[in-house]
Amino acid sequence: MAYNKFSLYIVLRILLILLNLIGLAYLFDRGDLLYTLFALAVLVIAQTISLVRFVNKTNHELSKFILALRDTDYTAKFSKADNESFALLYERFQNTLDFYKTKETKYEAQFLFIQELIDNIETGLLALDENNKIVLINQVARQMRIDYQFGNNQGLISILGQINDSQIVSGQNSSGQKVELLVNQSSFRLLDKPQTIYTFKDISSPLESKEIASWQKLIRILAHEIINSLTPITSLSETTLLILKKTKPTGLEDIELSLKTIKDRSEGLLSFMEDYRKMIKLPQPKPEWFDIKEKIRGILNLFQSQLDTIEVFEVYEQKEIFADPVLLEQTLVNLFTNSIQALEDQEEKSITVKFFCEKSWMNLSLRDSGIGMDQDVLSKALVPFFTTKNTGSGIGLSLVQQILNLHGGRVELVSEENKFTQITLLFPMTKI
Repeated sequence: MAYNKFSLYIVLRILLILLNLIGLAYLFDRGDLLYTLFALAVLVIAQTISLVRFVNKTNHELSKFILALRDTDYTAKFSKADNESFALLYERFQNTLDFYKTKETKYEAQFLFIQELIDNIETGLLALDENNKIVLINQVARQMRIDYQFGNNQGLISILGQINDSQIVSGQNSSGQKVELLVNQSSFRLLDKPQTIYTFKDISSPLESKEIASWQKLIRILAHEIINSLTPITSLSETTLLILKKTKPTGLEDIELSLKTIKDRSEGLLSFMEDYRKMIKLPQPKPEWFDIKEKIRGILNLFQSQLDTIEVFEVYEQKEIFADPVLLEQTLVNLFTNSIQALEDQEEKSITVKFFCEKSWMNLSLRDSGIGMDQDVLSKALVPFFTTKNTGSGIGLSLVQQILNLHGGRVELVSEENKFTQITLLFPMTKI
């Protein structure tokens, strides 16, 4: 409709100009109508200028509309046309821009939603273009890129060329602990350009859980068999000793001593196995919010006599922790015991306790200035039964790790020989 009116206006204006030109030609030789001739000439010029402006204005508005679409400039406005024939056209220009503006706003909202979703998944996600430039990276992959090292101090991006489909790669995090990453690769074409997506899943914790489960199963079987075998031996040796003491036969002192040795060693081994059985009989945690400072102060009171020569520093950036108070107390008693023992022969003795929240984790760390550990000992410190102490059972740190696993958390251990040891307990912010 608007186009038809536009054509009609053009035709009418051209016809008027032609009629005026015919009139000029007719009156050109009439000397007595000079003023009329001049007026017609001015009218033709005015009509021609009006026609040019009419066409140019339309072209300008059309050009403005096309440029606005090209540059996605949805702030362009088309006011109501002076000429009624273009009012509908300008209105459609404006409606079209408003439509695309609404559509792009929806796309941007969807993109932001997807970006937020990607950033909050536990799997690392990274997309590269044909020039190996990062197109998309989520928060988990970004953190892995900063924290993880592989091979000869290679970063996460450096090892991607070695990945084919799906592969497990080993490395270490910023704390020096070993990590295992499951890396998957997927390639596709987008707008006729090759794109590659990599996903990264830290499987260290699942592997640790399976390893712990294997150890627990072994402990359960060994404990059952050994205790079943030792119980009658202990009972028989004790009974025989009682008979010997009552009858008091001569010449059997060596036998009595041997039986007493058997009884003592059997009781010692039974006690030893009972300690191991504790590690596989931990109850499910019953987490609740409680004051961590109050809990630690209570534990420090237990060790008051042993802490007389040790400086204790406490830093609490948060007041409450969500955990099982009984299991956490058991954990902290083990850790303070280890720290106090590590400080026995040190000149400068200090323990620093710090509680803070970072990202989605509640961090409770305990650092001592003790003898520390070398890298070989550090790599085995959380393995059940491993100990460097003459009287140690090797279940202390394993017990700590198992308690944290039951909470859905993890343990980070950092140490430097003859300098320090720091253990950090990471509890998830969300409820278990």
